[in-house]
Amino acid sequence: MEEAGQAGEAGISEALPHELLILHLIATGIVRYQEQCSAGPGGLVVVDGSYPKPLQRGLDLLNVLRYRRGLPLIKSVVDLLAWCRRPLSEWSLDLDRAAPGWKLMDQEVLLHGRWPSQLCLELACSTDDVEADLMERDFIGRILARCRLYQSPEAYVCFRRWLIEHPVVTGKELLEWGAASPVMEPLRELLREAYVEAPYEAMYHNHFYCCPNCGALLQPDQRGRSLVCVIDRCGQRSLPLQTVTESGGLSLRRLDPLEQVRCLKRGLLWFVMWPGRAELRLERRLREQGIKVELWPDYDRYDLRVVVARATLAVDVKDWSNPYLLARHVKQNGWPAEAGDQFYYVFPQERRSLQPDYVRAFTAAYDTLRGPSLAASGIKVAFEDDFLREVLEMC
Repeated sequence: MEEAGQAGEAGISEALPHELLILHLIATGIVRYQEQCSAGPGGLVVVDGSYPKPLQRGLDLLNVLRYRRGLPLIKSVVDLLAWCRRPLSEWSLDLDRAAPGWKLMDQEVLLHGRWPSQLCLELACSTDDVEADLMERDFIGRILARCRLYQSPEAYVCFRRWLIEHPVVTGKELLEWGAASPVMEPLRELLREAYVEAPYEAMYHNHFYCCPNCGALLQPDQRGRSLVCVIDRCGQRSLPLQTVTESGGLSLRRLDPLEQVRCLKRGLLWFVMWPGRAELRLERRLREQGIKVELWPDYDRYDLRVVVARATLAVDVKDWSNPYLLARHVKQNGWPAEAGDQFYYVFPQERRSLQPDYVRAFTAAYDTLRGPSLAASGIKVAFEDDFLREVLEMC
């Protein structure tokens, strides 16, 4: 097993700069650690006392780097987790600031409190090796296998739509879901696996509150002055506590713990629910223009199949904060064969407001990596509004 692990690590290091390898291992370890943890009374974390191997290996490699540079060593995984709440600019990593994507990481952290940041999850997915095989991929794979067994692609579409539209549910809602439509019956027992108990630390005045923008949980910030969305890229990032009243204030969804409140697992929240909101919005906008569109066709080969008079378009919606890491991810995984006349990567409109230069940065990063350029591959990239405009021109 040790030799197999070293062989796998060697494979990663051939593809990753050394400092990025360290961050990748630490991020992967954090994600796996969070999957092992469960929240107890008062927000305590209950584990078996062990840490995932990537987390320990990442600490070892980071300490080798620090030793060679005469810097104090990080003594334990617990200390490393505290480090992960610091901006990467304080890590003394020898990053190439001119390389695509690096400068964007300077002020980023890997942990917000005890939760992985968006960057942390993106780093964990920056290779396609076994260590980065996040739990959400395995879960979605099982859902797809079950739907194929029952020859029911519509069940997959309904299931995925539910996850996107219901980041927080009650016990009653879970019980009623399977009865809503016979097509859901094959997936009834798998639905509960998508959710975990809402953490105690997210409660405010003995209730849970949901984000008015995306529906995910809100939780008190570290200073206890506001409620913030657990998704750090959500537009509703901070809500002053004084605006939350007994009746819920600002039309916030307010849930009693006695309702058995559950929330989506972190990987599903980040890689299914959040980009899925843009997928559903794009589907709606296309249908409003009378354009034929299909969600997650052929058991999720890609996100949308768009049929216009002159072409069939295949679309993958991506929303990563770091265009360099996204470029690495999609270049390693490729795109589906026979996807249609044209393949698009589409970025949500919110990404444009945050990073107006995102399309250019993604294209530059993709083209610097080994293999064909975007133009040579025939792949197009666009923000959501620009893509919609191009589609209308084809009609």
